[in-house]
Amino acid sequence: MNRPSYLPLQLDLDERPALVVGGGDVAAQKVSVLLRSGAVITVVSPQLCPKLAEEERKGSIEWWSRTFESGDASRFFITIAATGDHDVNSSIAREVEAAGRLVNVVDVPELCNFILPAVHHRGAMQVSVSTSGASPALASWMRDRIATELEDEPIEDLLDYIRGWRQRVRETIGDFSNRSIFWKRALSTGVPSLFLAGDRQRAEAELCGLLEGFARTR
Repeated sequence: MNRPSYLPLQLDLDERPALVVGGGDVAAQKVSVLLRSGAVITVVSPQLCPKLAEEERKGSIEWWSRTFESGDASRFFITIAATGDHDVNSSIAREVEAAGRLVNVVDVPELCNFILPAVHHRGAMQVSVSTSGASPALASWMRDRIATELEDEPIEDLLDYIRGWRQRVRETIGDFSNRSIFWKRALSTGVPSLFLAGDRQRAEAELCGLLEGFARTR
């Protein structure tokens, strides 16, 4: 029987302790993801690949130069097992799961209580693609396809523009449900297209007119 669908979440890992077990290229990829999120990272491995060794020299990670030992994961908010050894990874997963903490075993979704989607970053905008662990390669392919579609679009500027409107809308429309209706209408009536096409004056006029009309009827 298929497991239930994953719940998409975004975790605030800034300054939170994260453990990566493994010192190879796969572990390095996961460290890169965690570094982007601001986590405080410890790597446990007898050896480090060149990329991780460079991160250790820069002080980006702490390195415990040994194999994983029972109890290592107890102090960490999140753990990623990337040793390449199924028995070791399984042992790590059991320990972290028993402690009620977050664990990901690379490429073994049945041992994970969370998985990492393929992500395209554009400033504060993130587009995530997941296949629920069925095919990370397909998720990456789709992520790259989306990235190509958005390559020439000033998405970061659009996000900053919409973010600048949020307080104004909040002050005018007090109810959360009504604000949601406003934003759905605003973003489906051509404002993003006008902005991305460079016609910011018309985009502004559209938003102003919609907000004024909304304020009169609510």
